[in-house]
Amino acid sequence: KFEFVFVRFKPETRWISLFYIIRNLAISLSPVIPSSFAQLLTLYWIFLLSCILNAWLNPWKLAHHSVMEVVVNSLFSAFLVVAMRFADLPSAEACAGLALVIL
Repeated sequence: KFEFVFVRFKPETRWISLFYIIRNLAISLSPVIPSSFAQLLTLYWIFLLSCILNAWLNPWKLAHHSVMEVVVNSLFSAFLVVAMRFADLPSAEACAGLALVIL
């Protein structure tokens, strides 16, 4: 019934489909964060974590899919770093709140 979720991954890394569902939920909830800089920073960490996890595990059945996933996530991360340069810098209170959430 739910084979479409697991069929793309190697049998030993089928659990990563749960990671993708949580990652996509976090990406869709990022606009709720009031600060644009915090939104971009949150998205950056999500894509960076996804890039590292894909490079480490190579979860896709076909090797070139794993390579493409790493390349795309790296490009998204680089784009977000450039976008952070142009975002409004948060106040000290917002930085403290973000650091509290991260820790």
